[in-house]
Amino acid sequence: MNETQRQVRQLALGFKLIASVSALLALMLVSSVVTVLSIDQLGGQLTEAAGVTARKVQIIADIHLAAQSMRTAQRGVILYSMMKQPERVAKANGQFRAAAGQITERVAELKPLLRTAAGHQGAQETLGAVNGWLPLYEVVWAGCHQEDYQGSVKTAVDKTFTMADAIDRQPRGSARPKRNC
Repeated sequence: MNETQRQVRQLALGFKLIASVSALLALMLVSSVVTVLSIDQLGGQLTEAAGVTARKVQIIADIHLAAQSMRTAQRGVILYSMMKQPERVAKANGQFRAAAGQITERVAELKPLLRTAAGHQGAQETLGAVNGWLPLYEVVWAGCHQEDYQGSVKTAVDKTFTMADAIDRQPRGSARPKRNC
């Protein structure tokens, strides 16, 4: 083998080594870029998921608070009617109606955040419970004005317990972290 052939062979070997190392570096660079982009995308998804879940938890807490306000206001209407304090009766009546409106508003805010059929069903059942409670409250309201505490008021109040329990029970499952929620 002459000197020229040997130099060409060494030169070809050098080019092969340089090409191999360059290809390896290029693959590492591509892999690094893909990894960084994936981590960034996952971070965005995590931030969004945490924000949505936190918002759902807050809305559901507001629903439960409003349901408790409805119970309290209904009791106030009955108590203040018995005590013949019309201004307090009117105030409790306003609180009841405002709390019922808050639940309706909060459920409307919650619906777009829900991703499961069970979550949507729970929201609908909550609205159904509020809509079922309102006519019963009207019976309580009318019965208090007629001072029929042992008759229509007692019967209606007993039925409102079912509605209040349904409100307390339904939305809780909507905020539990689940797959595809």
